[in-house]
Amino acid sequence: MPVRWKLGWVALCLVACAPPSPGPATPPIAQERTPGVAPTPDAAPESPVRLLIDVEPKPNAAHFAVRVTSRLHGRDRIWTMKHGSSGVSDLQFEDPRGEIEHEATSVVQGGIRVTMRRAPEGPVSARYRVAGEPFSAARPLAPSLDPNQARFSGEAMYLLPETAEREPVSVQISVASAVFAPGARVASTLGLGSPVKTEATADALRRSTVLVGTLGTAEFEAPEGVDRAAWLGYSSFDPRQVVAEIAGFRTAARQHFDARTSSPSMTLLVSDARPAGEFDVMRRAASVLIHTGVSQTWDGPLRIAAMQQMMREWLGAQLSIAPADASFTLERAWFDDGVNRWLTRDLLFRFGLLTPEEYRDDIEQVMRVHATHHLTKRPLHTLVREPPHEAGVLIVARGALYALVLDGAIRKKSRDERSLGTVLRALFPEARAAGAPLPPERFVRALEVELGPDAPRLDSGVLRGDTPAVVPTEALGRCFTAVPRGYERYALGFRPRSHEQGPMTVSELDPKGPAARAGLVDGDEIATLKYTPDRLVRDVVIAVRRAGKEQRLTYRPSGGFVTGQGFERKPRVADESCR
Repeated sequence: MPVRWKLGWVALCLVACAPPSPGPATPPIAQERTPGVAPTPDAAPESPVRLLIDVEPKPNAAHFAVRVTSRLHGRDRIWTMKHGSSGVSDLQFEDPRGEIEHEATSVVQGGIRVTMRRAPEGPVSARYRVAGEPFSAARPLAPSLDPNQARFSGEAMYLLPETAEREPVSVQISVASAVFAPGARVASTLGLGSPVKTEATADALRRSTVLVGTLGTAEFEAPEGVDRAAWLGYSSFDPRQVVAEIAGFRTAARQHFDARTSSPSMTLLVSDARPAGEFDVMRRAASVLIHTGVSQTWDGPLRIAAMQQMMREWLGAQLSIAPADASFTLERAWFDDGVNRWLTRDLLFRFGLLTPEEYRDDIEQVMRVHATHHLTKRPLHTLVREPPHEAGVLIVARGALYALVLDGAIRKKSRDERSLGTVLRALFPEARAAGAPLPPERFVRALEVELGPDAPRLDSGVLRGDTPAVVPTEALGRCFTAVPRGYERYALGFRPRSHEQGPMTVSELDPKGPAARAGLVDGDEIATLKYTPDRLVRDVVIAVRRAGKEQRLTYRPSGGFVTGQGFERKPRVADESCR
């Protein structure tokens, strides 16, 4: 049975710790919305459903049978799927006149674009199959199923009419569960149960994830907000307590920004065979999807990652800082993810949901990335030429570190009466009213109000990368002192080079790096490669082909140590004093 709790005890505990909002109370505001999703996912729209999606898992045949019916009346001749088109088969279109011939072409990132050879008349349906695969920690969004459960995400499941790309449409999504164990249920990032009715764009549908199986569920309905959750699989933590904590933090974060209302939210938790310490947390439509290993504890790193994605409802979606003409979309990650990480960690620590050591460890993790990254001295705008997964982690670390420096300076000058959180809270209604990111100059002006003409500029060394970052001890509270710290640098030791034709090879081998020491040679043909970027505790495992034979090499991706700033706990200072 689903767990239905009133949120009062959790929200009360967290909200009581939140700082008061400055200035007079503002008038009530309209309900907040995540772009592309209606504020009440389970409320049926007044108008007839325009898009019906039916998914039937077939574990014995290792595929999903899908039918998408559009009632957009002749305007949907072109349909698209963004990813996973290689798993699609037996595609057919039909309308009241009969079957419609079509042409399909591949698009970037493994997508497909389908054009009907005649315009449909009346409702038109697409029927097709999507190949399922075994559950894998390496592919958390792939269509997966076994005899007991299924999991899939919209990117590789939904072929949708192009009309839905431009405007929200009324949608009904039905997923069959009877093929699984008795009592199997359905939950998605768009709502609990099946069918789910909502209004959404094609983009929001693709960013949804669905779970089918023996699920646990919880639903919190309170004046503080509506929060829903579902979990699939076993975990070493009690998911009921976790989802209650997430709901309470979400309420406290909303009150931090003095946002009167917010959209209903969904949290999905899935456990699999991955080792402890490795998890995936991602924003999906208006919700959060968490993948962990069975032995994972609900610890500081996982708590920060989950709450950071929940914080995106306000910091990133509604308040963001970015140039109006920014062509480098990853550039705004310094604010949307970096400043977000600082604020999330700060609130969690203040609410007593992080220990002082977990708080310090996350700060040092950010400082380690900043001190050891091979691109750390590159200006922000030049990172557009680098691989996104490499540039992104550095940009986020720069933003989080910059926020920490700013917060320490504001707290020191105001004698702890104000903080960077004060600045963000004041900018929030302005950004909401604008409906777009605020320009960097507006952020700088807000800092100058707090710190005067000597305020750290937006292009300070932390963001530019041309000077070392020094964090004032005031930024960490009263129980830490600064010390030198040796940070180990992650180094793969080479760059895997892909070829349009032919195998991947080893290129740009560092002759003094760990890969060379393990025996790799520039130009080696790579048969298999397994590594986890920036995870020093996970060995690199690579198999190369030499003289027709495979040779397997394993090594630790260590590039030596770099000295940077760290923090140690002062003796005989109580945890309560740290906050």
